[in-house]
Amino acid sequence: DEPAVTLDGTLITLQANVGLASDTAGAQASGATGVGLYRSEFASMMCESFPSEDEQVVAYRQVLQSIAPAPVTMRTLDVGSVKSLPYFPVKEDNPAPGWRGIRMTLDHPALLSTQMRAMLRASVDLGNLRLLLPTVLSVDEVDYAREILERAMVEMRQESREVARPELGLMLEVPAALYQIEALAKRCDFFSLGTND
Repeated sequence: DEPAVTLDGTLITLQANVGLASDTAGAQASGATGVGLYRSEFASMMCESFPSEDEQVVAYRQVLQSIAPAPVTMRTLDVGSVKSLPYFPVKEDNPAPGWRGIRMTLDHPALLSTQMRAMLRASVDLGNLRLLLPTVLSVDEVDYAREILERAMVEMRQESREVARPELGLMLEVPAALYQIEALAKRCDFFSLGTND
């Protein structure tokens, strides 16, 4: 219940990891100053099929609104390999490389586009959304995801929905990303490093 300040006066920002909108109350009560990771796949795991854009807007808006004006970093769908959905089974001969996260959604771009549109719609008038791409392996994946985001931004403007362009970040989870770090840094606004990785 006190600010996280070091003895030499440095303020440390502490944010929460949440999977559902109901998690935000506990995060705020514990002193979190935002959401550092919203695991969007949790909402999908509670459904019998991929949620519609409107259903996603409702779920995302609850999280963004409950924390506003503090930032919320929403990770795009991270399923596949060891994290599967009952209605979207994934079979791999070798799960180590991982057909999951950004690769899975880029192979199904309508899923990623719908999710990005829902996140953008949910953030209207709040301005606290940050997008995070999971399990990035290559620069090409980021370029393709950025194209989908830019298309979604254009569609929002065409629909007379004024949304701020969110910061775009990448999760550093796959060793291959480290060898491309300089090129990746030119394509994103921030990196996220999970301590379990």
